[in-house]
Amino acid sequence: PPEDLSDLYDRLDLLGLARTCDWWVIELMKPAEILHTRNLLQSYLASPTLRPLDSTDRPPLFSNVL
Repeated sequence: PPEDLSDLYDRLDLLGLARTCDWWVIELMKPAEILHTRNLLQSYLASPTLRPLDSTDRPPLFSNVL
């Protein structure tokens, strides 16, 4: 499980680039890990810097994938 948001941030940003991905799963077994990870994800989603990317913001690496 992630210890803090920095463990997830890059992956979450990549998921934000995938316009066809509208859901995803993080599988954890221990209730404390689940709640902690949920809090991290809620923190990420509530971030004031979070914004959808348009095609001009996409790095070239992903332009053919999306």
